[in-house]
Amino acid sequence: ANGKHLRHVVHFGDEQVFFGATIYTCLLFLAREGTADCRYVNAHNLESWKAKLEGTEGRIGASAVGKADWNFAVGSGASVFERLKTMPTKFANVVSRISQGIRTSANEVYVLDIVNETKLKIKAASKQLGEQVELERSAVRLFLQGREIKPYSILPSGKVVIIPYRLNDHRMELVPFEEISKSSPLLATYLSKNRAILKAREDSKMAGSNWYGFVYPKNLDIMLEPKLIVPDIADRASFGLDPEGDYAFTSGYGITFQDVTTHPLKFMLGLCNSRILDFYWRKISTPLRGGYFRYFTQFIEQLPVASATEAQRSMVALLTDYLIFLNKHFANHAAEQTTRDPLMLAYWERVLNGLVYELYFPEELQGAGLRMFDLIAQAKLPEISGIPEPERLPRMRKLFETLHDGAHPLRIALDKLQTLDTVRIIEGKT
Repeated sequence: ANGKHLRHVVHFGDEQVFFGATIYTCLLFLAREGTADCRYVNAHNLESWKAKLEGTEGRIGASAVGKADWNFAVGSGASVFERLKTMPTKFANVVSRISQGIRTSANEVYVLDIVNETKLKIKAASKQLGEQVELERSAVRLFLQGREIKPYSILPSGKVVIIPYRLNDHRMELVPFEEISKSSPLLATYLSKNRAILKAREDSKMAGSNWYGFVYPKNLDIMLEPKLIVPDIADRASFGLDPEGDYAFTSGYGITFQDVTTHPLKFMLGLCNSRILDFYWRKISTPLRGGYFRYFTQFIEQLPVASATEAQRSMVALLTDYLIFLNKHFANHAAEQTTRDPLMLAYWERVLNGLVYELYFPEELQGAGLRMFDLIAQAKLPEISGIPEPERLPRMRKLFETLHDGAHPLRIALDKLQTLDTVRIIEGKT
């Protein structure tokens, strides 16, 4: 970059160039003398490129090739990507932490499969012991492996994890075994049965008094906090909400924010799962086979954050609440789902995306007479928490049928939204 040597790049995305080997390939050509720009080619149709050396291409100025990650966009989405890229506020500016999941160093001991549970105790299967054991419910936390994290939803994994640590003065410390024996005797008994295997970890590194602790006790505190959770690999934006800090996880990332007043979790969840940030993420992330992409800290930090008023944040959070409720309800009561319910879920997501589009591209939408926040305000949507639980699903269905009617102003606006060039580019309809 310093010498402006980058001359030509051919990027194959997730296309597999070499038969029999899963490998992600690009061709990189350098010029000994500096160049004013670089020819960049997206060869995401391998057969076409092999036949004609053609792909979607454009010229990238040398000034755009710097020390930071090289995220080049060409074709119809280039201008939209550049506009989002130049937005001043990024996730890196507003997050408190983006933390990887925990590593127990002995999953066979610490992670157990739930058999049944009561309010005070849990019966679970231990892989290490090959038997069912009984533990205090307060001694374990719900555990996610990553694949259970979906957009607006966290599916049950059927697993729990033992984390023998506590938060003390903003730091996690190993609970003395004597205290565990008094407060959680069932847990103490279980750990003692696994003492030999736990002490032998990493050439007896844990042979001392901390034998029941993790070898690398990192990121334990964020497991206790309200947070957004995202798997490390997904085929679309798949952020879930852990509002009470109930979940510990291994494969993925937990995200907390510096100021939950200006960036409340439900508002940020709506942005994260939106079509806009999904579009942007695909441009900057690592593509994998099968249409999957990586969620690494370095990519999450680059996501642009739109500014919003308190009223706008509340409206996005309201729609987020609808989607959280519906996804959770149908995950737990699949038999109750009607043939119209998938359409309802998709429609509420369209409404939420309409709000997010206005946050990121207000000039385009308002110039076309599309004021999505005004339309939501006029609809006077109720907060889900204000509806008695037995009435929530019927109310959601009734609201959907009203707002989905072809003559309703909101439905008309959402249909018109799909004609805007920016929206068509982001949603892959050009």
